[in-house]
Amino acid sequence: MKKAFLVTSSIDVDNNYPLTYTKTRTFFSPEERLRQTVMTMTCLDLVSDQDTEIYVLDNSKNTEYRHQFAWGPNIKFISIKE
Repeated sequence: MKKAFLVTSSIDVDNNYPLTYTKTRTFFSPEERLRQTVMTMTCLDLVSDQDTEIYVLDNSKNTEYRHQFAWGPNIKFISIKE
C-alpha cells in the first residue's frame, strides 16, 4: 500500500487582521516558519520509503519560496491560494 503525508503550512501570513487576544497572528517570522516547514519535510523524507508521497499544502499569500521544496522527488508543493 502506498503512503502519503500531508503537511499544512502558513509560511507567509497576512498580519493585517489581528486577533482579539494578540496584536499579530503569529510569533514567528516567515523565515522561521519556512525553516520549521523545511525541517518537517526533511524529517519525513528521512523516515519514509521512496514510495511515500509528501504533500505540502500552503495557504500563504506569497509562494516565492516553493523552490525550497523541490529537492525531493516525492515532495509536492501545493499552493491553496493559486
